[in-house]
This record gives sequence, C-alpha cells and structure tokens, in this order.
Amino acid sequence: MRLAVDIGNTNTKVAYFEKGKLSNTQVYEAFPEAELLDLLSGKLCERAIVSSVKKLSPAFLKSMAQNQVLIFSSDTALPLKIEYATPQTLGVDRIAAAVGAKALFPKQNVLCFDFGSCITTEFVDQAGVYHGGSIAPGMNLRFKSMHTFTDKLPLIAAQQFPQPTVTGNSTESCMISGVVNGILFEIKGMISQYELKYKDLKVVFTGGDATYFESLLNMKIFVDPYLVLKGLNEILEYNAD
Repeated sequence: MRLAVDIGNTNTKVAYFEKGKLSNTQVYEAFPEAELLDLLSGKLCERAIVSSVKKLSPAFLKSMAQNQVLIFSSDTALPLKIEYATPQTLGVDRIAAAVGAKALFPKQNVLCFDFGSCITTEFVDQAGVYHGGSIAPGMNLRFKSMHTFTDKLPLIAAQQFPQPTVTGNSTESCMISGVVNGILFEIKGMISQYELKYKDLKVVFTGGDATYFESLLNMKIFVDPYLVLKGLNEILEYNAD
C-alpha cells in the first residue's frame, strides 16, 4: 500500500494506491495533524509522500523523518526535466499536477489546468520537459475580490452556475457573466495559443471546478479529479530506490 497526502490551502486530500492503482480517497477539512500522523505511522502503508502548500511544523517533520515519509519539495527527484527560472518557488501542487498529466500522456505535449483557489496551467512537452505555465485567480477568488475591494458589489455565493449570457441584465448576472465567461475565454485563448505551436496537444483538467468548466466547453478535454494525488504517487515510485 502507498499513501499520497496533498495538504492544500483549504482541505487535505489523502489517496491510497495498491499496485500503482488508486484504490481509495479521503478529504479532510483544514490540516488534521493528529490524524495524518496516525495514517503516516506505517501501520497502513509501506511508503508515503506528503505535499503541502503550507509550512509544516518541526514536530510533524521530525515524525515524518522517523517514519521514512517522503516530504515533497523542490529538492525531490522528479520524472520530468524542469526548465523553470525559479524552481525553488515552484508550487509542489503545480509540479505534482504536471507529473500526473504527463503520466496520462507520456509521449505527447500536455497542457494541464488545475481549478482551485487559483487557476494554474502547466505545460510539459512530449520529451518530458516541464516549461512552466500560468497562475490566475480562481472563480471564487474573483467573486470575493469584487465584493471586498468595492463598496457596493455583493458577495456571490460559491456555486456552479449555468452558462451565463454574455450580456448580464442585473448587477449579479453581470458579475457572473464577467467571471464565468471571462474564465472560459481565458481557457480557450490559452489552449489556442499552445495549439499554434503544438498540434498534438492534450488538455487535462483537474481541481474542484474542472468538471464544471469542461461541461461549458465544446472541446476535447480529459478530466481527472485525482491528478495531483496520482502525480504524487508517480513521484513516490520514482524515488522508491
């Protein structure tokens, strides 16, 4: 049994792998340190990897070292060649998504979109070279920003809206049009720019809003909600020896 743990800004996701196949997943609110320590103690798994966008406490790191858990960082060996100007600042969740996407299409150019608090893109070419991508505010962050930094715009609750018309006829529908259609135009534009250079491009979506935006696009897109966790498992296997 292998265990992959992805500690994000909002939730912590855990995945169990048997013989390279995803067998089960769990989602925890925030960062349940005591529960994770128990999971990673070696009772349930032979090997484990932990990826975190948050700073981990010295006590947690010490326990992980004692249990021979791989803490994923910019120093971890990867099954990709990294061509990024500042690899030490590259988010571990971003590179895990890139590794997961490349594992799905190992001999093709891959563009991965991860829909979370931010919308990130990662590009890996057919030779297995990671070039980088982009970072933009996610859907909920855009709604919160408009409410927070203006005096009168309302806070629109987080949800997945039917595809809005381009022309809104109320303040709320104008905000929804601007956010949802804006993201759709961004996605289409990004993909078209890559396709100008890479004709055999594969596009992969992951993250909380992946299925929603895929449903609004008339495009051939592969959706995998567990892409980051699968990428972490690929990294764990690569570092097995």
